[in-house]
Amino acid sequence: MNSIQIKRTSDTELLSSTITWLRFPLMAAVVFAHINPNTNMQLIDYHSLKWMDLYCLIATLGTYVITQIVVPCFFMFSGYLYFYKLKEWNKDFYLEKTKSRFRTLVIPYIIWNLMPILAYTLLYLKDFDGSSLEYLKSIKDAGIFKVFWNFHVWGTDLTNLVGWSTPINGPYNLPLWFLRDLIVIQILSPIIYYFIRYTRLYGIIILGIAYYTGVWLTIPGFSISCFFFFSLGAYFSINNKNFVTELNKNKRLWLSIMVISMFIVTFYENTELAKFFYPIFAASGMAGAIIIVSHLLSKGKIKAKSRLSKTSFFIYVTHYVLIINYSNRIINYLFRSENAFIAIVKYFGSPLITIGFCISMYYLLKKITPGLLNILLGGR
Repeated sequence: MNSIQIKRTSDTELLSSTITWLRFPLMAAVVFAHINPNTNMQLIDYHSLKWMDLYCLIATLGTYVITQIVVPCFFMFSGYLYFYKLKEWNKDFYLEKTKSRFRTLVIPYIIWNLMPILAYTLLYLKDFDGSSLEYLKSIKDAGIFKVFWNFHVWGTDLTNLVGWSTPINGPYNLPLWFLRDLIVIQILSPIIYYFIRYTRLYGIIILGIAYYTGVWLTIPGFSISCFFFFSLGAYFSINNKNFVTELNKNKRLWLSIMVISMFIVTFYENTELAKFFYPIFAASGMAGAIIIVSHLLSKGKIKAKSRLSKTSFFIYVTHYVLIINYSNRIINYLFRSENAFIAIVKYFGSPLITIGFCISMYYLLKKITPGLLNILLGGR
């Protein structure tokens, strides 16, 4: 009996360590996802490879392929942790979770959509030419709802597997679309709970089909990636299943699918074949990342240090609208020539400067004004 209890404790610790370890590299991948390098793998002549083709491969993998696993991982972790240690679903549990998530999600969401507006207003004020007034007028004309919900629209040319248009929307601080969707689904958590309790694995399969085909609501805040992967994490948690243990039961299958689909979406970028395999890679890549990291942790090859993990949310809310553009300017000023080596240096340089600056700012605020930082991050 004791050995079984020890094993369960060890499995739980491994799951916790896996989530902790993955947070920072996944957030670093978010920064790389916002570099938007100009690449096209279909233009490569494999009979006459050039060094710029190496840059194209690196940038495609780093920005358009590997980053596909970020959203599935974070949504599944969120679904699992929301229902973690749930003994009985009732009103008290829901109210307690809602109160907690209001502090950790809603307050930072409001603050970090307003923060860049304030920063840009102050930036325009220094010119004394009315730019700040014009800027604020554009915000006012858009409306408060759009600022917090669907200020940006992108992917207007995207379609699902049946040809329906599937544009994507985000608030003023664009990456916070993830937080917006997380707030929505946690408000709807009673529906998620009973859906899973009554449909069990069949319900997850139905959501998985909707995720793969893209046949789903196109209402901002109700993304299928959120509903599927959050529900998947919730399924493991509600049914007292350790997703690290469960995924490792079929690790060879998951890793094989990950490698094959990664090859296809990389080398057949922007083709119908790649479109067919992108959701397959996103799901198998998520599983593969968890399997690989949990294996390395269990063998002692890596350690789950929370120091960098704690900076992840700060990097997430600050990097896109406040820092990354200036990092691009710095790197372009330092490296003005154009060749394959410089292109690779610039590709890695801008996000690394951004991440480094975010980490430095985080620890500076933690040292000088820990109370303010606590408010800005919702008590994280």
